[in-house]
Amino acid sequence: MYNMIIPKARKLTDSQLEEIRRIASEFDCDIGIVVGASRNIYAILGEERRELLINRISGLEYIDRVEGVDAPFKLMDRRSALAANEISIGGVTAGSHSSLPASARSTPRSPGSSWRRRPP
Repeated sequence: MYNMIIPKARKLTDSQLEEIRRIASEFDCDIGIVVGASRNIYAILGEERRELLINRISGLEYIDRVEGVDAPFKLMDRRSALAANEISIGGVTAGSHSSLPASARSTPRSPGSSWRRRPP
């Protein structure tokens, strides 16, 4: 299981991100940023299953929730609360009532560029 931090705002401020990174470092974890078109999501990297770590982060006033994702390559897993969100990729909108196939091993070259396959 992987844990994703969902902030109440579109993205965390620098001081909020620093506070979360400080908390995560106490548990030998780091925070990865998943930049989205409408909001950022923050991944807990490392041994993130510790209940105390999750409770401390989810208890912060600017955090909406910490969402457990069983499928690491499915950010919008059907069982996740994130599945109700809509996303747009290349002018195609996908949401809770549609599906959009995506490759799990793709990464952008740079912001605004097309997608390419990441080597295994």
